[in-house]
Amino acid sequence: MGNKALKIFYAVFMALMIVALTVFMVIHIRAGLDGTNAKILLAGYVLLIIWAAGRLFTLIRNIRN
Repeated sequence: MGNKALKIFYAVFMALMIVALTVFMVIHIRAGLDGTNAKILLAGYVLLIIWAAGRLFTLIRNIRN
């Protein structure tokens, strides 16, 4: 990924991914967290959001350098 334009596109994609995961997580919470599968899915959403935020932070740091 040496191309700066590709890194910018990937950073925008990661930002959109964070927004989409947050929206899906809120919808999931509003539907109710009755079963154990729902709580596992919620934990999965949280882990994916943390991963995407870390990746976005790394991409922005690489673009600035």
